[in-house]
Amino acid sequence: MFQRIKNILLGETFSYDINLSLNKVLDKFDDLFINKSGLSQRPNLTGDFVDYPNGFYLTNKYSDSPIRGNRRIINLYGKIESISNDKTKIIVTIQPNTGALLILAFSILLSIILIIIRLFQSNKIMYSQLIGFPIISVVLIVAIISSFNKLKNSFEEFILSE
Repeated sequence: MFQRIKNILLGETFSYDINLSLNKVLDKFDDLFINKSGLSQRPNLTGDFVDYPNGFYLTNKYSDSPIRGNRRIINLYGKIESISNDKTKIIVTIQPNTGALLILAFSILLSIILIIIRLFQSNKIMYSQLIGFPIISVVLIVAIISSFNKLKNSFEEFILSE
């Protein structure tokens, strides 16, 4: 379990062999990137080409993560490679936003410091502080893992559908 959490927090790479030509795969991504609106529209993905036609990025279109705005808690970066006339390889890396990792690291570090201070000076730290930062850390880890799984599942549903 800890290895899985470590892989999610540091980013994980997946490879998919698709039985479609490179042009058909690019058309799928074009359709996805052009049709960006609609609450009930599936898949729950948004993104754009980074290095057309070789690279792209995707995020969850609608997310329940605590980080809002244009920055999402999890990002997917991918490369598209033609294997043959009717086969394409897609290599993706899914990784957390750097800001989310920094907030997580700060929260864990502050939790450890507060616990150490509490051990040596019992009257200096309130219990709400002692409990608050570990709770923030756990909530953020759960949000990262949940967003990671949603993004991976949405991408697989999108890319493996015909």
